[in-house]
Amino acid sequence: LMPAAHTLRSLVDYLKANVHGTDHTAHDVRAVSKELEKWFPRPSEYSQYVRLDDANPQKYTRNLIYGNEHFDCILMCWPAGSMSSIHGHDKSSCWVNVVEGNVHEVQYALPQLDKKFLEAEKNDPASAVGHCGRLKVVNVARLDTGGVVGTYANNDVGIHRVENRSDKLACTVHIYAPPLRKMKIFNEDGRGH
Repeated sequence: LMPAAHTLRSLVDYLKANVHGTDHTAHDVRAVSKELEKWFPRPSEYSQYVRLDDANPQKYTRNLIYGNEHFDCILMCWPAGSMSSIHGHDKSSCWVNVVEGNVHEVQYALPQLDKKFLEAEKNDPASAVGHCGRLKVVNVARLDTGGVVGTYANNDVGIHRVENRSDKLACTVHIYAPPLRKMKIFNEDGRGH
């Protein structure tokens, strides 16, 4: 007997039918994670979304597979040695599943933000800059197609960074629900923006 499995199209159809809401508390995280695990990525399904930045081949890319008002499904391409910034997800859920190669997800506890930053964020969220408490690593997960394939984050869980520590291209699928429209970026030196 074949186990229940998704194609990329049926996975997106599942997400359309089941992922709604204005913040991460509206989501059945476990159910969505289980459905993501049922997708066995085939290059014929996702290769059209594999795009790299010709101007900066070391930079990771974000390539939209599907988006609506409830979620974005994005294929991210990670050249060897690339990594994201340390960032939060505002009110969104963030599921990450490896599609090709392997990546590391480094999760940090959400640090305390200084009052100056919080005041600046109220007045102009796009350009607010300030300081935060020391960043504390709470988990490092290696995601690969032969082991742990997925992880989940929201600001209650913590903030994170995704890293390709290998010498080969890696690809991941990210589900942001609701779509990620703003985020806080954190530097290891204690600044946030």
